[in-house]
Amino acid sequence: MNAIILAAGKGTRMKNSQPKVLIDIEGVPLLKRIVDNIDTKEINKTIVVVGENGELIQNILKDKVTYAYQMIPIGTLDALVQALPLVDSKEILVMPADIPYLNKRLIDNVISYYYQTHCRNLVIGMKLYNPSGYGRMIYKNNSFEIVEEKNILGTHGKTNVVNTGVYILNVDDIYPYLSISKKDEITGEYYLTDYINYLSNKKIINDLIFPETYLLKGANDQETLKKILIQKNNSFKTIK
Repeated sequence: MNAIILAAGKGTRMKNSQPKVLIDIEGVPLLKRIVDNIDTKEINKTIVVVGENGELIQNILKDKVTYAYQMIPIGTLDALVQALPLVDSKEILVMPADIPYLNKRLIDNVISYYYQTHCRNLVIGMKLYNPSGYGRMIYKNNSFEIVEEKNILGTHGKTNVVNTGVYILNVDDIYPYLSISKKDEITGEYYLTDYINYLSNKKIINDLIFPETYLLKGANDQETLKKILIQKNNSFKTIK
């Protein structure tokens, strides 16, 4: 299985002089932490999609990964498409570049679940006490739809199941979708979540929902990063 990390975004909400994916997390750049922790026996190639930040990222990761380039930022689906020519496996583990504490054990568990249950595609969700800031997974008629927080209306806002942005995808399903994919009318971008919703409508994707854990939380800004660190430290105190 190949892994694809989507790291082309600028991460301006972090309000840092360097790209969000390279901010220091306990002495290690965020993206390097992720690359190191998906270096498992099941992953035989890691592809990192970079943009304007490519040179800075390559200075950190060197030749540890393969690089794909998204020089025009037109969405997460487009970022994934830039990596596809480099893929040499039927399945791909896809993830964002802002989950600081994702670890090998969790990744191994996700991949094992995928193979043991004979999934075709898999989305990783999480139940949160406070789902603010995340896209929600809205369930209806034995399928789900990922809805961005800004688009949530009425009772949908009460759901606490969120999309983590971590997926295992069958490459064969992606190419047919590209001919019918559409840009968002407002942003002009192609979103990976639209593709996930397409798979759900086709009923060819399963979900694996974790209870709340700092291991799957994304750091969009300094405030959320602080909260994740607090939860991590509290978890260790509880274990002790």
